[in-house]
Amino acid sequence: MVKTRFNSILSILLTVLLVFSSITPVYAQNTNIELMDVLEEVMDTSEELSPEDETGLIEEEATTDPGDLEEDLDSEPPLLQSQFAEVESFSEDGDPTEEEIKSFYLSAVDKKEVIIEPVKLEYVVGQTVKEALAASKYSFGGLEAGFIQSIEGKSGGFSIYMDDAGWDINRPATEVEVMAFYEGDFYSSGMISLIKAMGGLNERGDGAKNFPAVKTAYEAALKGLTKAGNDEALELLSKLNTALDSYDEYLSTGRLSLEIKAYQAGSPLDAVYSNFTDIYGNVTSSDTSNISLIPGSYKFVISDGGQNRTEGDLEVTEAGELSVNLPSGDWFGQIKLLDESQKPYDYDDENGSFLVDDTATSSSVRIYAEAGADVPKNGSTVAASIYADYIGKNGTN
Repeated sequence: MVKTRFNSILSILLTVLLVFSSITPVYAQNTNIELMDVLEEVMDTSEELSPEDETGLIEEEATTDPGDLEEDLDSEPPLLQSQFAEVESFSEDGDPTEEEIKSFYLSAVDKKEVIIEPVKLEYVVGQTVKEALAASKYSFGGLEAGFIQSIEGKSGGFSIYMDDAGWDINRPATEVEVMAFYEGDFYSSGMISLIKAMGGLNERGDGAKNFPAVKTAYEAALKGLTKAGNDEALELLSKLNTALDSYDEYLSTGRLSLEIKAYQAGSPLDAVYSNFTDIYGNVTSSDTSNISLIPGSYKFVISDGGQNRTEGDLEVTEAGELSVNLPSGDWFGQIKLLDESQKPYDYDDENGSFLVDDTATSSSVRIYAEAGADVPKNGSTVAASIYADYIGKNGTN
């Protein structure tokens, strides 16, 4: 009977061990040590049991409420409970979920220049400001000691200013909206607002910074980051916002419809793919024969969805159509690789590659390509460049 009871206890302890083993290795290792100690105690106890004790064990086993074990598992140990909560907050693959990724705006300047332009710095909920900085792509000398002596390799006597006038980098990152490193005593709420607007502009990802008015206002704001007081920062902010309003007004301009008529080998194409890029870098794409564009100048690329394409420039002033011819057929004839003496290397048909001496270099191998039979004969087609990729000895570049 003693053996039966010991097996029951052992089974429960092993179950607990299996539950805890899903926690991170550090805690699992500590838990294993504690459980092994308990196992040794149980083994020692089992050896000392007398026949009279066996009856007590049987009665205890019969009267044990399974709910008591569940309560013990829910309440012990506190350290593992907190670790359970941490694990449950992450996605199944261990990566932070979208809800767990937050951000604040970061900026860094010294007395003369901008070291880090206002940028959105992402972090995982639960991190401190210090941890968010350490996990970023930027370098902060002295961060571990809590005293920043250099940023991106530039030394200085940096101070910290946050949107609530705080400076503690050990606080939760979720409490911070803007964080600025600077030298001097000029930081203000106006400067914080300017950094936030500049960071938002850098986050847009469209062509806003190439818009003339925005570009001018942003460059002025960059200069102000190193020295502007509250009033000047607010003035710079106002000019930047006005410029952004002008850009947004441009984006809301009524669009004009353009019909694309693409031909290949004299026949109209059913599938047409096009990209039109305006002077600010904004790209408008379409996978049909129609596209809507803001009036202005564009560079376009039109293709059949494969390698056959045509490029050009277009000024859009009114609705209309654009006719283009795409390449078709064989534009290249025989292609050879030549050595320094103009002797062709052997071609491996099976692998589709040339057999080149291992003593050859990128300058000793030349490509020779003949025009194909389907190149237009009207003189409008010119081979601007032909590129060859050289892979060095043993497959290294």
